Parts: sequence; C-alpha cells; structure tokens
Amino acid sequence: GVTKIVLMIRQRSGKTLDERVAKLRDNPMFDGLRETFDKLVVGLEGDVSQRNFGWKESSMNWPHKETLKAVLHCAGDVRFQQPMQQAAVSLVSATLQMQKLANSWKSKRFLFVSTAFVHA
Repeated sequence: GVTKIVLMIRQRSGKTLDERVAKLRDNPMFDGLRETFDKLVVGLEGDVSQRNFGWKESSMNWPHKETLKAVLHCAGDVRFQQPMQQAAVSLVSATLQMQKLANSWKSKRFLFVSTAFVHA
C-alpha cells in the first residue's frame, strides 16, 4: 500500500513549504481524511522549472525510510501565452529532470500527466 506521499512544492507568494502544505491539508476535500493526510503527506521544496529543482546539491538522496514506489509528475507551466518553443522546452526539460530524479531514487514507476496545451 501507500506509505508516503511526497509533494514537491515550489516557493510561492512568500509562503513557506509548511504553510503551503497546511493550506492544502485544510482544503474541504480532505474533510474526514486529515489524520490520514498527516500520516502520509510530506512536502519537499523544489521547483521543476529550475536546474536541479533549485537545490544546492545536484543529487539528493531519497529522504525517507520507506521505499519509493512511484513518482507522479504533474507539475506544469500554465502560462499559456508563452511562445511554443519555450513551452515545449519547459515541458520536456522538467519531465526529463523529474524522471532522472525518480530513477536516482529507485522509483518502481514513473507517471507523467501533462497540462493540456494547444497552440493556435
């Protein structure tokens, strides 16, 4: 079963990682699940748009004792006014970087969900 859910969250609007996880936890969709949320969900600060997720160390070890079973990469840039070339590079480089991290952490599975983007 699921033993840990790690959310990579970028710094935003002057909010700390813990503040952003707490705001997510307080969402009504987690009513009745807060105890489970507290047991399973942890935050990891990082930004997929930055080289090495903005970390000082290029290779970070898996920070938990539980084995990593799967990585679900669904981070995406939703600024839909970017030039197509820039949007493509951002999407591809972020996904490759996340896959490389999942591989170094010995994840059994890697799933990618893209933001819908149509350039017209």
